Amino acid sequence: MGYGIRNGDSLIQIDHERIEEVLRVLKHGCDGDISLAQNLIECLEQLNWECVEQSPQRFSFVHNLDEPMDWDNLQQIAPFLQDGSFFEERPGDYVQDLQGNSCPGIMRASIEGGVLRCRLYAVVTGEDGQRSRQLIEEIDPQLI
Repeated sequence: MGYGIRNGDSLIQIDHERIEEVLRVLKHGCDGDISLAQNLIECLEQLNWECVEQSPQRFSFVHNLDEPMDWDNLQQIAPFLQDGSFFEERPGDYVQDLQGNSCPGIMRASIEGGVLRCRLYAVVTGEDGQRSRQLIEEIDPQLI
């Protein structure tokens, strides 16, 4: 990806033609003295999303790991994000893997087919010492 994405990071992408829709659902009062693109960047910065790339086709943003993410805002803009956009966070508590062992977990929200999907994973260590994700459950985004 080239953005330095790690576990617990995020990457959302918005096509240029979706800017107005995103600003509208977030109820952002546009500043007419700057471009729609700059309005989008400023709007998402207020929500702790940093623009890491602009191209003629799309914008890419990562979330500030030191700030909580507003799930309501993510749900509102989800229909306008590119497939593959995602947000990850580590739950404060350990989760149980499928064998009942306590281990670190990861909550991942991703856009798949234009729909926000949320899944909880256990991070398990295999016999070879490699860590992998084990799907524990799919969570209704409305419940987060």
